[in-house]
Amino acid sequence: MITLNTNPGLLRTAVYERILSDLQQGAIAPGETISLNKLAETLNISKTPLRDALLELQAEGFVTLYPQRGVMVNALSEEEKREIYEVCGVLDGQVIRNVFPRVTPEHVARLKDLNARMYPGTQDISNDEYNRINLAFHETYLELETSSLLKKLLRINRLRLFQFSLRDWGKAFCAVNHAEHDRIIELFESGTAEELSRYVTQVHTPIALTNTHSLGIVRDAMIGYYARLRKTDGSSYWMLPVVGETWDGWLSDINGMHVRPEHLCAALDSAASGPVAEGCVGGGTGMILHEFKGGIGTSSRVLPEELGGYTVGVLIQGNYGKREDLLINGVPVGRHIPTSRIPGKEQALQPTPKEDGSIIIVVATDAPLTPDLCKRLARRAGLGLGRTGGLAFDGSGDIFIAFSTANRLGSNAGGGPREHTVRTLSHGCMDPLFRATVEATHEAIVNAMCAATDTDGILGRRMYALPLDEVRGIMRRYESL
Repeated sequence: MITLNTNPGLLRTAVYERILSDLQQGAIAPGETISLNKLAETLNISKTPLRDALLELQAEGFVTLYPQRGVMVNALSEEEKREIYEVCGVLDGQVIRNVFPRVTPEHVARLKDLNARMYPGTQDISNDEYNRINLAFHETYLELETSSLLKKLLRINRLRLFQFSLRDWGKAFCAVNHAEHDRIIELFESGTAEELSRYVTQVHTPIALTNTHSLGIVRDAMIGYYARLRKTDGSSYWMLPVVGETWDGWLSDINGMHVRPEHLCAALDSAASGPVAEGCVGGGTGMILHEFKGGIGTSSRVLPEELGGYTVGVLIQGNYGKREDLLINGVPVGRHIPTSRIPGKEQALQPTPKEDGSIIIVVATDAPLTPDLCKRLARRAGLGLGRTGGLAFDGSGDIFIAFSTANRLGSNAGGGPREHTVRTLSHGCMDPLFRATVEATHEAIVNAMCAATDTDGILGRRMYALPLDEVRGIMRRYESL
């Protein structure tokens, strides 16, 4: 029963909170329809404040009002679940940035207590009780948010997701959730706001790039990294990490096993959105492109709105090519740069790097693509490689990877959805994406060389960077023809 109040606003709020509480507790199940008369009688209130409260709940997506029928609690489609999950991640990341300085040891202690109560096997609790504790965990820091709008948006979406969509959690999911909460607590205690914000928005494991003989180390380190984040009470955790490699043995001590697990962990912990470092960084440190210093390169294209407005991004790590084959926007730049500076030409004891190396090209897009369309997109990266003068020699090990972020499909482990709804472009709409991939691949390779610097390697070897002033002069001469 609701205690009557003469203030209409307060009464509407009280009714709203009461109905929302009943929804949270499962007193009204998704898909169930209740008459307004019965609901008004149960709450012992008139229909006017009841209707006002229900209209607010309808605007927030919890219920639907039907004339002459009553009110029905909304069930979420799989697409809506995915979208709400993504929205919660973005909102939670922003909240954490805002409240991080205000989190005290007392808040952390409460987080630890709540998470301990959620650990699978410690006690037999109902799904409703689990949901209540789960929400209380996040509410512990959400209550510190000063933006009422941000706070309300996150609460509404989290309630819809937790209470009305993911009611049957399952032990496996609870174990993962507990481990993720452990990591959140750890970062509140000893991390930074940016680290924690990045963690709560993280959905999938990354693609790692390294040199040939470090592939196994990086693969094992990535499994260990994510296994620690998802530590359980003995239940198994497995993943199939994607790790690409290109050879850097001309400049680097490739057999020295200098890449260690802590390097992979540091790279994952420092990963952030925004511009990507290019040139002699990460796995690109020892790479050579067309007998110039190479490394990591990136580029992107954004399609016009009338073609979908999709973004195509390309990242490359390259170690291949002959100088005379280098093309930039169709200009045979490599033929006009003297070979006298190529290490090995003047030093007989230092053999010239082989041209039959390899390149890793990663193509990412937000266009909705199925695996077969991703495969078609990846193949176009080879055309961008050819546009730069890559010839795919007999010993080349070129690898092209393409993925789309448009369809985020979770696992059904622990009670997740059995089926997913997937969006995809028609085959006939792929041409603009193909063009974008070819152009961005070519540009990413050129950017890798432009960003690289002269580098000293093993055995006194030196690899020179692309002489940009000379390149500009060559390009200008061709433009004037």
